[in-house]
Amino acid sequence: MAKGNDNPMGGKCMLLCGDFRQILPVIQGGTRGNIVDACLKRSHLWDSVVVKQLHTNMRVHLCGDVAAGQFAEELLAIGDGKFPIDTLPDVVQLPDTMGTFVDSKEELVSRVYPDLLSNFRDLAWLSECCILAPLNKTTHSINMTLVEQLPGDCCEYRSLDTIPDESQAVHFPTEFLNSLEVSGLPQHLLLLKVGAPIIILRSLDPPRVTNGTRCVVTKLSANTVKAKISHGRYAGHDIIIPRIPLIPSNSVLPFEFRWLQFPIALCFAMTINKSQGQTFKGVGLDLMDESFTHGMLYVALSRVGSADRLTLLVRGIAKHVM
Repeated sequence: MAKGNDNPMGGKCMLLCGDFRQILPVIQGGTRGNIVDACLKRSHLWDSVVVKQLHTNMRVHLCGDVAAGQFAEELLAIGDGKFPIDTLPDVVQLPDTMGTFVDSKEELVSRVYPDLLSNFRDLAWLSECCILAPLNKTTHSINMTLVEQLPGDCCEYRSLDTIPDESQAVHFPTEFLNSLEVSGLPQHLLLLKVGAPIIILRSLDPPRVTNGTRCVVTKLSANTVKAKISHGRYAGHDIIIPRIPLIPSNSVLPFEFRWLQFPIALCFAMTINKSQGQTFKGVGLDLMDESFTHGMLYVALSRVGSADRLTLLVRGIAKHVM
């Protein structure tokens, strides 16, 4: 909470909420030092902040599970950097009490989404489960595997990719633009089925439909996708999702381009970064690719309130993760 002062133009009390155990600001191509320097605690404004700390893990508290206390303590130890380091500089060994460890991706998927064909029509059940992974390529693969298991034919939606500067268009053919994958943008080729879970990538109708809203597809048309919100205050509300123009705001590409596509992505699985702020009753964590930035492991593990709701796939027998 920011302090007041005697300045007649100031003196306003501001409430800043956050958790420094979570993922720090993303600095593309930055070093660890660059990322830390971008944090609020490095700002000159930090000297004017009075810190009030919350000590109760509400996800664990609301679970009502007696055994969840140990899980909460282990989470805080990981978030505070107090967990024993097995290999320098930052590799730790997860204890058996952290969750259920599996040996294959197939087993991970079957534990998070058991009997998918029978249960996918249950909106509440589908909204309570998710698989998390550090990289987009992993989540794309899992999403494709699971959407193919749903009944019915896939509808293909391809983006219309263009260069706003017509004089430069000749240098960037459509095939090249279609092949680009930019963080925060939907894929060029969206494969959807009725009953598939999706996540909204842009705020379309705040506060009802915002970036991160999870839905389930109910109808697919040529130019719109109809879906039902599956989680949160507006669960059960029907929405119509149009194609919209999307321009990357922080792309490292040396040119500007525009995508016309539905601002959605399948979310049987999502990246750990995207899961910030989400709460689930069952989470599968694919760590075959190690976490690569501060707070990713803490964020992934803390999406559930107890260890018995967490399934982990890690590389090797030693259960090492970043």
